[in-house]
This record gives sequence, C-alpha cells and structure tokens, in this order.
Amino acid sequence: MPKNYKIHVQNGKVLFNAQEYRAAFEEFKQAIALEPKNAELYYNAGKVCEKLKDYDEAVEYLDKAILLKPEFAEAYYMLGSIYYYVYNEYEQAIEYYHNAIKIKPDYFEAYCELGCLYILKGDNKTAYNFFKNGLSKRYDDPSVYIDVGQAYYSIGEFDKAIENLQKAIDINPDYLEATVLLGRVYYDMGLPQEAIQCFNNVLEIFPNIEAVKKLKKHAELQLKNKLPNK
Repeated sequence: MPKNYKIHVQNGKVLFNAQEYRAAFEEFKQAIALEPKNAELYYNAGKVCEKLKDYDEAVEYLDKAILLKPEFAEAYYMLGSIYYYVYNEYEQAIEYYHNAIKIKPDYFEAYCELGCLYILKGDNKTAYNFFKNGLSKRYDDPSVYIDVGQAYYSIGEFDKAIENLQKAIDINPDYLEATVLLGRVYYDMGLPQEAIQCFNNVLEIFPNIEAVKKLKKHAELQLKNKLPNK
C-alpha cells in the first residue's frame, strides 16, 4: 500500500508548532516526494526554511509553490518579507506584496508592509494610502498603529509617530510596546519628562524590565542636563 503524504504533512505541522523545525522540514520533504505537484507542501517547506534561516532555500520552495499555484497570496507575502527584512531588496519586496494584494484584496498585513516600505522610500503619500487601506480592514487593531508609528519614527517624523502610537494606546492602554516606543520618541525629541512618564507607566506593571529601566535612566540624565544650574 502506497504511503499517504498527508501523514507527513500532519507530522510536519505538529513539529513546526513545537518549533522542531529541522524535523518538520524532513517531514515536508517526504510529503513532497510523494505529492510533487502540491503547492501547499512547497509553501510549508519554505516556511520551515525561513524559520531555520535558510533563506535562499526558502525562496526556492516559495517560488515553486507559486509556479504550481500562481494565485498563492501567502507565498507572495512570505517572499516579500524575506526580500524586505533579510535581503533589504525593497523594490522586489514591494512587487511581491503588490502581487499578494492583487490576489487577496483584504490582505491586511501586506498593506501595512507596503506602507512601511514606501515610508523608507520617502514616498509618504503612497505610504499613507496603504496604511489607510490596511486600517480600513482592521481599524481597531492597535498593532497597525504601532507599525505606522515605528515607520515614521525610523525616518524622524516624530509628530506623526506620536499621533499613531497614541492611537494604539487609546485602543488598548495595556499595549506596553506602544508605550515604550512612545517614550523613545519623546526622548529623541528632547522631551525627557514625557519620556519618563511613559517608562514609568510600563514599570508600574512590569517593574523588572531592565531595558525599560535603562531607558528611564537615560531620560532622567537628559532631564538633569536640561535643568538650569542653581
């Protein structure tokens, strides 16, 4: 009786979720050997390779997935992320994200990534349009506003960064990542009192986060240096 590739797929997914990536990869390879025309199997193998930081091999598997299934939005998205975050090839990343959106017009994550990329390119108008489209899909998701705030922060657009980070906090006051980043923005703007307040808000909940304690000390030193000598 011939082996069933689905058994290897099931094993691979279980191992992937357990972060046993090398073993998961072997299972997906065996599944591909039994079912070589199945695009999902190449996509799964590509996901595992990405986790293993075998990025070139991940790209090969994802390309194969798209060859077998040209309307594979998730494969385009993952390729975009590799070219964005690993290869720093922004134009290629943009092309892949655009392809993902053409196939899946409500692909929220792709809109956000495109917004960040266009900010890096200095095209704030186009970036705004992509963020706006992304927010129309999930207007109440604070992570979107954090992505937007981080993008503006990275290019020194501090006022816009603050506006978006504050929106994230308004939606979810417990979203400490936004509060920490807001403190960093205030610090870089030379506003230590506002920065210290942000860091204090985080430390009230998690008093032992060393990184935040260190940021607070830097802000306190900045404030001390700004005060007039008595």
